[in-house]
Amino acid sequence: MTTNSAAINDWSIRRLKFLAAEDLGRREENSVVYFPCEITIEVMATTDLRLDNVGWHVWRQSDAGGETTYELDRAKVKHQGKEVDVAAPINLNLDGTEGNDDSPTSITYRYLDPVSYSPLFT
Repeated sequence: MTTNSAAINDWSIRRLKFLAAEDLGRREENSVVYFPCEITIEVMATTDLRLDNVGWHVWRQSDAGGETTYELDRAKVKHQGKEVDVAAPINLNLDGTEGNDDSPTSITYRYLDPVSYSPLFT
């Protein structure tokens, strides 16, 4: 799948997502044979995926035997004096360790290949 690599008409980069090109069959007019198609493009606020980095598990640092290692552990909170599993995903840092409670770290994925859409709009 692709997205627009440059601004075109009133749309900035990474706003258009190519969905499909449908063949409408062979046509003939005035002895000229042509093959029209219908192109479907979705207009979005952005084609980037923006995700909050939250999770049910965290990487916890362990210093066993003088060597630092990380182990995947279920996220816990203190409740009435004992540790219990969290009721909702917690904020994580980019490395998977426990983040702060203020706001989650956002991650942006650009999963579409940027290509020029200008030939489609001429």
